[in-house]
Amino acid sequence: MNKTKVRLLYFAVVWTIVSIIPSSARESTDVGNWFWGNQIADAIEHRNSLFTNLFGTEATLTLSDLSRNARREAEAILSADSTTEPWLLLIYGVLRYLEGDNQAQQYLSRSLEYAADDPGTTWLLFTEFNRYHLPSLMEESLLQLEKQMFSAGAQSVPPISRQLLHYGTVSKLSGDYAGALNFYSWAHRFDRHEYESFLKNASLNGVRHPVATIRSLMEAIAVIRVSWPAQFSAFISFYRAFRTFLIIFLLMSATILGVKYLPLALHRPAHFYSVSVSPALRSILVTANLLSLIAFGIIPFLWVMMFLIWKHCSDTDRVFGISIIVILLLAPLDAAIVNRCRLTADTGGHAMQFSRTLYEGYSPTATSGPARKTVSSDTKSAVESFTEIVATMKKQDWTVAMARINSMPGSETDPFIADLKGICLFFRGSFAAAIGTFQQVLESHPSDPSAQFNLARCYIASNDATAGMELLKKAADAHPSLINSFIYDNDRHFSDTWPPLRQVLFPEYTPARFWKEIFLGPPGRASQLRQYWGYSFLGLPPLYSFFIFLVLTGALFFTGRVAAGNRKLRRLFSCKYCGRVLCRRCTSGILCQDCAGTTRSVSSQRDVEQVRERLVSVYGDRRSVRNMFFNLLYPGSGTLLSQQTPGLQTVVLLLSTFIYTYWFTVVGSSAWRWMTSTEKAILLLPPCCYHVFFIVRYLVVDVRKVPSIFTSISPGKGS
Repeated sequence: MNKTKVRLLYFAVVWTIVSIIPSSARESTDVGNWFWGNQIADAIEHRNSLFTNLFGTEATLTLSDLSRNARREAEAILSADSTTEPWLLLIYGVLRYLEGDNQAQQYLSRSLEYAADDPGTTWLLFTEFNRYHLPSLMEESLLQLEKQMFSAGAQSVPPISRQLLHYGTVSKLSGDYAGALNFYSWAHRFDRHEYESFLKNASLNGVRHPVATIRSLMEAIAVIRVSWPAQFSAFISFYRAFRTFLIIFLLMSATILGVKYLPLALHRPAHFYSVSVSPALRSILVTANLLSLIAFGIIPFLWVMMFLIWKHCSDTDRVFGISIIVILLLAPLDAAIVNRCRLTADTGGHAMQFSRTLYEGYSPTATSGPARKTVSSDTKSAVESFTEIVATMKKQDWTVAMARINSMPGSETDPFIADLKGICLFFRGSFAAAIGTFQQVLESHPSDPSAQFNLARCYIASNDATAGMELLKKAADAHPSLINSFIYDNDRHFSDTWPPLRQVLFPEYTPARFWKEIFLGPPGRASQLRQYWGYSFLGLPPLYSFFIFLVLTGALFFTGRVAAGNRKLRRLFSCKYCGRVLCRRCTSGILCQDCAGTTRSVSSQRDVEQVRERLVSVYGDRRSVRNMFFNLLYPGSGTLLSQQTPGLQTVVLLLSTFIYTYWFTVVGSSAWRWMTSTEKAILLLPPCCYHVFFIVRYLVVDVRKVPSIFTSISPGKGS
């Protein structure tokens, strides 16, 4: 039994981690804006037109859906033996494959051979091989596509990686776990900065292979540790979950405190209405007036509510009131962080342009054009300059790249620029100058892997193979994963003839520099922040709003201390029968007007006592219904409406907040798309159990007779 519990907990933890982290934040909706986008778009258009010409306007891409006669007619008019058109070879090969011909393999392989220089066609051929479940040709096409990626000097093609993750999901849901693992492995090879494939590997292995699961999670952590795109993606995911937690906690606390204290706080303002207005109508009108303030925004409404109820709150409930105030104080900071995330994740912004230029291959539409302007300044940022330099180097225009490097300030002290300068000198044949540049980098940054590797390449190119091999071995020993995999991939795809952009190792832009220079770089985006903040607080800018919030907090605490004694007098102004709030203007002795009128005509003391018990019981039932409603809406939070210890109230409210955060960020996330029914059931188990407990407790059990684990409703005097 204990092992079963451990396994369930293990499943829940792994899948929660996997679910809370969505796919990479680097998304692009325009196919022409990412690397190989135009090639794939052209290949799709060419393929569709060829299928249309061959099979008619109603043609289907799935040849197995055609009738046997249509397939034979198409096979008869094709001359596959003399063509170099990959799609004609593919169609002929597939038609022969559907007929069971063993010679079909040669035509399908030839279609790949004639697409060796076309990554768009190679990728579409892979999708066709996947359509007809040809694993050997799928592997061959992915290897060819990887070679094309390396030849272009790219490390990543994120759209292809995401599509491979989707294929892995489809394989997993169909029960092909081996195929899913293979797709996940290839997804990471086409994007070295994604970590979702490792998380999906972990969920796929589960408790059946705990060692493999732990290894996959550690590999995901390793990717996040060294990659700033991965760190940024993980930060967005976790911050979104944390922000959801705070918003839910704020709304739950404000709702419960409002229900508990607003009737008391609004009692005195209700007397501003004429005496001719009934007490019930006055309560409705003053409540409607307060709720109308929501039109100014939720933040102004919460501040007004806190000023109304603060002096009436008990010491226990003031803990939650302080939490609300702190969250309101942090609202401008939250807006600044979210605004930074939006601008950084913008596919047309400088950060994503730089990422795509550095880690992907050269694409005219993605790298030559300027990024969408986000800074109203004539000066060019360092990231923009980096993007232009790397894009020029990816075009192998070393002279222009060198001129741009020399024009950048700090090119002698910045290791990233110095590495790029050394690469340009290497390709221009200035080996001695390149050696001096890389040596300067290593003097200030001895562990720089690109400088170590490139310095070794310079020695080898200048016919000093002994020194070069020694440095290469030293670099491989210091960074075995990076250097060895780079050399292995080159030898596997290119043997001894490495393409130009694979002869050197481009420098890494470290995560520390990303957070300092890009994410937390020069502000210059105040207009964007003001636009995002908008009318959150009466149209005032976020900085002004923050200082106003500080003033309001000081005023709130000051008035709360002055009026703290009012809470002790509250029992003197509440009906002893029904608990309704009273004041000197509406009290009739110690009873409200309704209770006084009910008992005034009763002469017998025994009858008065019966009426009193009935009124007390009605008020107790009303409180029980109120608590039951809150326990069903926010499981367990009804405890805040009763007198309990502060620690227990805090634990229950935080637990309820976590459950709703779990629903919104995990159960309601995109994780459902790739999960099996068993995994979905495991994800649903914790929140369902929590909800069911309180539903059963408050719907089946008599709340007035059976003491609750969390609440103890004691109907009686007072409010």
